[in-house]
Amino acid sequence: MVLYLKQLYFAEVTAKLSEHGYCYFQGFLFSKNNDETYSLIDQTDTVIDIKATDVTAKTLEKGSEMLVDFISKNASKKPETNNHYTMEQVMTFDDTAKQSISFYNSPQLKDGVYKNYNALKNQQPDQEITNVKFYGNAPKIVRIYEMADGKEKEIKKAIFMLLYIKESRISTFP
Repeated sequence: MVLYLKQLYFAEVTAKLSEHGYCYFQGFLFSKNNDETYSLIDQTDTVIDIKATDVTAKTLEKGSEMLVDFISKNASKKPETNNHYTMEQVMTFDDTAKQSISFYNSPQLKDGVYKNYNALKNQQPDQEITNVKFYGNAPKIVRIYEMADGKEKEIKKAIFMLLYIKESRISTFP
């Protein structure tokens, strides 16, 4: 097994009467194949948040448990993919993984409203856009429009964050 540890760090934020301890863990776990290549078993992108008056020991303990649990729950798993990677590809897995994602490889991003990561990643907008109104020179969008029944209709703001892509300029729509 190989663990590509992209990110593992601990942080503490102290307030007057309490502290928050954080552990950020992002990694990819691979198994070695008979042909000396590697296959992805699982990946994780996890944050733990500990709130207490003294969080140092508890954050270190929970962070260690998170890492051990990730490895132990996957130790006997067989990889679900037929993709085989060299050790060099494993060591630069972010770049390797991006090669299969449309967002990173499209010569031009598609205009539209994307309601979730998968839609953006695959460049499949949830809604097409006909017009956008910005506030002044700032990249903050005020209104977005679509065509409905032959007329331009405002797309209403929702609780989730929307992403608008136009002419390779990415803006958030609060």
